[in-house]
Amino acid sequence: MKEEEIDRLCLVLQNRALPETEPDEELTIYPEVRQKDAVTAGPNFPAAVKSRLTLLLVCLGIIFLLVVVVILVNTIAVNKHKATINEQKATINQQEATINQQKATINQQEATINQQKATINQQEATVNQQKATIIQQEATINRQEATIKQQEATVNQQKATIIQQEATINQQEATINQQKATINQQEATVNQQKATIIQQEATINRQEATIKQQEATVNQQKATIIQQEATVNRQEATVNQQEATINQQEATIIQQEATINRQEATIKQQEATVNRQEATINQQEATINQQEATVNQQKATIIQQEATVNRQEATVNQQEATINQQEATINQQEATINQQEATINQQNSSINNLTAENQHLILENRNLTNQTEKLLMEKRNLTEENKRLMEKTQIPENQAAELSREKEKLNWTLEVILTYDNFPVKDFCPNKKCKPCLEGWMVFKDRCYLFYFEPAPWKTWEQSRQYCQNQKADLVVIDSLEEQKFLSNHSRYYYDEHHGYWLGLRDIHNNWTWVDGRIDTLKYWIKEGFDSSHPFALLIPGGNYTENWRQGKNLFENRFICERKALIRSN
Repeated sequence: MKEEEIDRLCLVLQNRALPETEPDEELTIYPEVRQKDAVTAGPNFPAAVKSRLTLLLVCLGIIFLLVVVVILVNTIAVNKHKATINEQKATINQQEATINQQKATINQQEATINQQKATINQQEATVNQQKATIIQQEATINRQEATIKQQEATVNQQKATIIQQEATINQQEATINQQKATINQQEATVNQQKATIIQQEATINRQEATIKQQEATVNQQKATIIQQEATVNRQEATVNQQEATINQQEATIIQQEATINRQEATIKQQEATVNRQEATINQQEATINQQEATVNQQKATIIQQEATVNRQEATVNQQEATINQQEATINQQEATINQQEATINQQNSSINNLTAENQHLILENRNLTNQTEKLLMEKRNLTEENKRLMEKTQIPENQAAELSREKEKLNWTLEVILTYDNFPVKDFCPNKKCKPCLEGWMVFKDRCYLFYFEPAPWKTWEQSRQYCQNQKADLVVIDSLEEQKFLSNHSRYYYDEHHGYWLGLRDIHNNWTWVDGRIDTLKYWIKEGFDSSHPFALLIPGGNYTENWRQGKNLFENRFICERKALIRSN
């Protein structure tokens, strides 16, 4: 249509630009102009051609301008459409956020409903027990009512159907109770498995921490550590398998609860029909009450029990009514959410880029459903394996205590190993058997002691301490009388009575302080010849255990005793 308007405009301009011709002649820009050339040939021919060329140029310019305008209009429309799409996306995201909030509230309400259902199930269990007692009492009544069978023929037929229905209901309830019992057992086993898994993960994490520290410093003990890592990896694999089986068991438990809820709904419907039929039976039994005088005493007790059962059922029905109301509200909320999701889906349908992702998600959903079916088929095998694994992973208490002691020993040895930049494995563990102390050292209560028995020249206090520190030790620190006796018994007399063994004890600001920073409280000083001007302590061999320390200057050269932790801690 736009091209026809342009052609008409060009014709009007041409008619105005051309000179006047005869009325029977008609000039156009179409191909017929070639047939009119003979008529217009003459002295005005060049001017007509020029006017036609100018007219064509004008038409082309107008067409170009129209094309530019159309392009601009289309770009503006496209930008507006993009803006509206972005606004729709923003609204969709807001609606999705509100939907997620509503879903969270629905999940909370469902949790409360599940709690209420649990209480209702407990009440139904008590009601079922009372019903069982009532059924036994009704059996005795039926035996006594054998004499009244002729008049109650019609009633007995209805009762037979009711008893069959009650039997089916009781069977269904028994199966439901069994399923609930199995579910509770499975949940208990799941909780136990989770507790054991958490404990195993804690132990695994602690073992991994110790292993990583050992790998950082001990390169030559990798063989033993690799074995420990292998056991840890196996334990992690078993833990992961147990977690997978637990998740599958939870999924099956949820499905079983759904089937139980459906069965309860059918049971409630059947109970409603049974109640209606019992109402009709009560009307018919009103005519037979004269002949049942002997049975009324027993029925009175039954009626009282049924009254309690009815009251309990009334409370259960009230609770179920509240649950149904809550479920109705939840269904309304879900309906609103579904409506909002429908609007979102309609808006999403307008966006062509999302359709491909939707199809991809549908395919993934199908694949996931197929995988879930396969996993459900493998559930039984996994549960049996889970039982076997649980039997294997149950460790007795005495073994756990032994493991904790072994762990403390390993931490002790690890601390000793970490004191070295390069741990001398060959010195501590010749022939692949580790000793608590190096050759030449003596062990006493988780400690190693080196008595420097070398001949003169001996060392000053500072030189002695430096020698001990080079051995990854320090001058001895005495903690008890028992340690004092051990050191006194193993020290030897040499040179004269004034020479002894340097201890890790010195005078700092008038306080005798050990090299580990503790103030001395033992004070096993020799009473005679005490000289406070000498700031370092010596152990003199021989004499009384509680009086064999003497002061000495740093300039004096003496033997000394080094002390460090033993590599292997004793029991």
